[in-house]
Amino acid sequence: MPSRYEPRGNYTLLNSQRNETLTIIRNAGLNPLEFEWTNILTNNNNLISAISRKPTQFAFIFDTDLGAFIGRGTPGDGRSIDSKEFTSWNGLLAYFSEWFSLLKETKRDGVRSQRAVAQIKFFINQIVLNNKSLSNSDFNNWKNPNKY
Repeated sequence: MPSRYEPRGNYTLLNSQRNETLTIIRNAGLNPLEFEWTNILTNNNNLISAISRKPTQFAFIFDTDLGAFIGRGTPGDGRSIDSKEFTSWNGLLAYFSEWFSLLKETKRDGVRSQRAVAQIKFFINQIVLNNKSLSNSDFNNWKNPNKY
């Protein structure tokens, strides 16, 4: 991933990096076809990569900032979102592997899975709400005549 010192643009993972993450998934005994890659447009108009498990929407976002590699996983370990910063791709990949083992544990425990899905939906909504390019100025300025 390039640094954000470079012009705004495409900071998605290389095919070789995606393949390394899929190897972790395969080595865990899961089918890589159960996972989906997506690209996310950030507030700074940068395109970054995310991988999610299709039926659960568990997600891991691969980001970069000022030359650092940033991983954001949801669910996190004891919280809705975990975020860590690394100086190398190998550090970020190790963190993805760590997060992925948490995902496998969550899958086995139905109660934790339900709670995690609610946390993920909240996380996705926060990304959308904080993305000003997705906001509608007319709606945001609308006055509600029904005051409670």
